[in-house]
This record gives sequence, structure tokens and C-alpha cells, in this order.
Amino acid sequence: MHRTSTEHLFNTYPRLFPEKNRSIHDSLMPFGMECGNGWFWLLNNLCESIQSYIDNNGLDQIEFIQVKEKYGTLRIYENGCDNITYGMIIMAENMSKHICETCGSTENVTSEGSWVRTLCNKCRREDK
Repeated sequence: MHRTSTEHLFNTYPRLFPEKNRSIHDSLMPFGMECGNGWFWLLNNLCESIQSYIDNNGLDQIEFIQVKEKYGTLRIYENGCDNITYGMIIMAENMSKHICETCGSTENVTSEGSWVRTLCNKCRREDK
């Protein structure tokens, strides 16, 4: 993900990303978001929903340990989820299968290739 998009998420949701300044021996968040910028809006909405849910219900804060692409889908590793926040994360991960990881388009998106990537037709042509 672009550095500016990553910084936006880190600065807007600092309680979800307290690991960003820790050693890579303690957390993988210092590497940033290891996925395409096309999923930025999905991650931003997920973070907003989770933080709002936590704040409005007086729950213990969860923390993201790693955010990356794996086998063409978004993967989020965290600690401290309850069933509701876990469901939000699973929903976002499933939605990512239908969103181009490069540009964010939801039209003509497929997951294929020897290195599985979820791309729209336009980005797939440019990727070759």
C-alpha cells in the first residue's frame, strides 16, 4: 500500500496500530500494509467500524499485528477480537476477493495467476 495511505490509517486509528513503531521482532506492523492500495477504502472502513464498535461498547482495545495480501485476499492478524470484530474482519477479507487490489475497482475482478492476484481486467493487462 502507498506510504501515504498507510500513514493515514496509522494516524487515524493509532489504537488499532500501536505496533507500528515496535521492533520487527515483536510485530510485523513496522512493514506497513503489505497489500495493494486498491484495498485502502476497505481497510479504512473496517478500521472505522471496529474502532467505533470498541469505543461505543466500552470494550478492550484490539490491535492489528499484520495486514497483508495472501493468496489474492486480504489477511488481517490481530489480538483481542470478540465475535463481532472477528466477523467484521472475516467480512472484509471475503469482500477483498471481489475488489481489485491495485485500483479498487469492483468490475470484472478475478483471482488468478501463478502468484494469485485479485485484479480487474485493466490492471491484469497492465500487470502482464
